[in-house]
Amino acid sequence: MVWGVVMLGVMTASDSLADDVQGACAEAVKAATVWHRVGETFRGPIVDVTANGALVQISDPTILALAVSQCVAGVEVTVRLIEVEVEVEVEVEVAKRSVLFDG
Repeated sequence: MVWGVVMLGVMTASDSLADDVQGACAEAVKAATVWHRVGETFRGPIVDVTANGALVQISDPTILALAVSQCVAGVEVTVRLIEVEVEVEVEVEVAKRSVLFDG
């Protein structure tokens, strides 16, 4: 039973780390895709509104972008790319375990 609890903890931690790495990589790729297009405008529908702004689905390039704006979901908008920052930091906590047998 203890083994199952330990394995569950390891699996949960590794899933969380994998999600963090995947998200950081996706954001880095998105930034690298548009870094040279600062100042350009893009059109797309607002697919969600969060406390931080509106999420706009841009089709060229295909990205989901955060627009700092007060808008309503479903509305087609034109947004201007004002900033691109590429800084990826993923904190990794290494769990050290060892197994030793004597025979």
